[in-house]
Parts: sequence; C-alpha cells; structure tokens
Amino acid sequence: MSDMLAATKQGDRQKVDALIKQTEFADYARYFVRTYSPDPLAAEDWNITYRQYVSDNENEFRGLLKTLAKDEGGKILVRKANDNPAPGRGFEWGMVHYARIPIDVYCVTLVFSHSPDGPGESSVYYVFADGMFRWDSIVPFAKPGTYQSDPGTLNGSQTQATGSAQYPNTPDGLREFLSELRAAAKSGDQVKIDSMIKQTEIPEYRNWEWGMIHNSRTPLDIYHAAWKPSAGAAEEWIGYFIYIGGMFRLESTVRWVPVVRVSPASDR
Repeated sequence: MSDMLAATKQGDRQKVDALIKQTEFADYARYFVRTYSPDPLAAEDWNITYRQYVSDNENEFRGLLKTLAKDEGGKILVRKANDNPAPGRGFEWGMVHYARIPIDVYCVTLVFSHSPDGPGESSVYYVFADGMFRWDSIVPFAKPGTYQSDPGTLNGSQTQATGSAQYPNTPDGLREFLSELRAAAKSGDQVKIDSMIKQTEIPEYRNWEWGMIHNSRTPLDIYHAAWKPSAGAAEEWIGYFIYIGGMFRLESTVRWVPVVRVSPASDR
C-alpha cells in the first residue's frame, strides 16, 4: 500500500497500474471453488461479477490515492481481520468464518485529514492468496462501519421474523405479491409499482455477510418466480427471491441469460 502511495506521489502512473494489477485475482472462479464452494457454476457467476466491478473500483482507488498523496496528515492503516473478526456480523467475519480453508484477511483503511469532502476514512478488504494481497473488488471501498450489521438481522430464524410480514413466507405469499404488482402495472399506478419494487430490495445489502450470500450455513427460504403467459407462449423468467425481514427480496445479482439455439448449416 505504501509503495502504491509513493508511486502516486511521484506521478508514476505505470508503476501504480502495475502494483494495482498485482492485487487482482488471476482466476477468481478458481479462488472461489478452492475457498468457499465447490459449485463451478456459482464460481463462474461470481467470477463474471468480479470482472464487472474490478475496473471501476480500481479507478476509484486511484482517485483515493491521489487525494491521500496530497494530504500531509493522511495515513494508511492495516489490520489483520483474522485477529478479531467481529463475531456474528460484518463482511470480515463472513470471509473468515465461511472459508473452507484457512485464509488471511486484512482490513485496509485510508485516513484523510483533508479531502474534497473533509476529514474521513475509507476501508476495504484484502486476502493473501497465491503469494500476494488480493483485493476482493466485488466489495468496493466504503466508510468504516459500513460492513457492520446488527447480528440479530443475520440470524437464520430471525431473518424471517424481522420486520412486519406483509406477505406470508410461502409460494402463495410471493404469488400474491406478484399478482398485486401486476395489477398495479395494469392500472398504470406507477407510484405503487415503484413502491412495491423498492420493497424487494435487500435492506443494506452490503451488510449481508459475504459468506451467507456465497455459502450459506443458515436456513434461507429461496423462491423462484416466473410469468406464465397465454397458451403457447414461452414461460418468462422473473428471478429468485429470498424471504428477509418479512418480505420477498429479489436476488438481483442472479441474472437470466436466454439460451439461443444456433441452427446447423443445413437449416440455414
């Protein structure tokens, strides 16, 4: 981290880029299978997500380094999360707790005494893998505490009980919600549509433990939903919903990819 900051101060963009490149996972899917889950399909899905986020997050990191390079009172703090992972809560606890093999997790905090937004801090997590510190860039830099959650909301049994349940935790409950959403769409009630879709967001998604999302050890109620159009039409995929806090929440990181049939040359 200090080497990257020094290169930034010197204006050596080539060295900064080379150092940042070293923090990338060469094969995130391989790391995922080895560390969290043997499911190759899940691994590839998260590998795609990793690649989607890595460039934007690295660009943000370069900007933070430039700000820190001009800040005489700024500093970089590094703490090994394994030494005291917050029990029952937070990103770092999930990374350590749900790993199938021992891993070393580090929390890096950039401390700013002066910045465009005033004094502040920004944290991120690295793991030591394949001889280098790798940034799990699916989770970008954030203010300290962003990754901390009320442990009660992460408990399997409490997950379903938290909040006021507007719809029962059953297939019929989800069907009722989607039917109501469809009725609002038919009537053109955009305010109600927006409100209902907003309810399907997972509250403070970043506060969900990484391990619960990737390799859950607590009971989760997951539903699949699809529209059934008129006779003869193909079924239209909606997505997966997880029952959290008394409501069906859309797992929007899982995307539907249509299967396109390629006809053989003789059919063309």
